[in-house]
Amino acid sequence: MSEDATQQLLVARVERLISMVEPIGGQLDNLEKRQAALSAKLESLEVKVDQRLRETRPIWENVQSQLAELKKEVAELRSETSSGFRGVDRKIGVLSKNLVDMTADIQELRDLIEKLEAQPA
Repeated sequence: MSEDATQQLLVARVERLISMVEPIGGQLDNLEKRQAALSAKLESLEVKVDQRLRETRPIWENVQSQLAELKKEVAELRSETSSGFRGVDRKIGVLSKNLVDMTADIQELRDLIEKLEAQPA
């Protein structure tokens, strides 16, 4: 009789363990389905990203070439402006010297006029 009782206890425990494991198996099945759905969504997103990259690559390459051309033009403009400013600086220097010389000449002429006016006629 004790073997039957032990056997029944073992069967009861095994049945209890099975009843505990069965919901876990269902949860695992549910997780596998969710994982499959997420994998499908990820694959779909990867396809969309690849399509967008193919669509925007020519636009991006065009923008990059335009930027390179713009940088080249800005460098040329800087060079031209720099050399132009050097020329303007030289001309301003010459004009300043001429103005100083003319001012000195005018002062000299005023002094001569004052001397002439001071002499008795």
